[in-house]
Amino acid sequence: MARIVRIGRKRYWLAGLVVLAAAAAGNWWLNLAVQPEIGPIARTDQRIDYALENFNAAFFDDSGQLTLRVAGPRLNHDAVTRRATVTEPSFEIGPEVQGWTGRSDRGIIDRNARRLTLEGDVKMQRPDPRGELFIESERLEYDEAHATVHSPGPARVEQAGNLLTGGTLTVWIDQERMELTRDAHAIYRAADPAARP
Repeated sequence: MARIVRIGRKRYWLAGLVVLAAAAAGNWWLNLAVQPEIGPIARTDQRIDYALENFNAAFFDDSGQLTLRVAGPRLNHDAVTRRATVTEPSFEIGPEVQGWTGRSDRGIIDRNARRLTLEGDVKMQRPDPRGELFIESERLEYDEAHATVHSPGPARVEQAGNLLTGGTLTVWIDQERMELTRDAHAIYRAADPAARP
């Protein structure tokens, strides 16, 4: 004769809890086994908020006069300092008044201070009736507010065979004058009669 076994309510609850615990443990184990290992997140330089390729920029003073043009193969703008680093810039300072043109290895545009700093093999020139003026330095700083170009280190100026060198150089753009200081030297050659004013 078959015997009928009755399972009490407590045993149903206990069996249900065991099944539920086994399902939760199995689910946890499957999640560990199936999830791929997450590697380190690559950090990007968050300071650069934009970069430009083959760019050309024009800067104007408060009165709307064009004071500076800068072009180059690449510009990286720093969001925190609001400075832009330019690779191999070419530039025009004071382009509306037959200004200076030139190039350098690197440029830094500081929009807050309205300055352009040129670094590495800086060369700039300007036409002049007495002969084109050439300036060379390792660093030149253009200050738009004072309309000056300054070399804090050695610089050389050439014009019509004349050579001037000095430990520092300041050029006043609007006044068309310059000053060499600290260990200044000059070599003057006889001027070409056709170049005399």
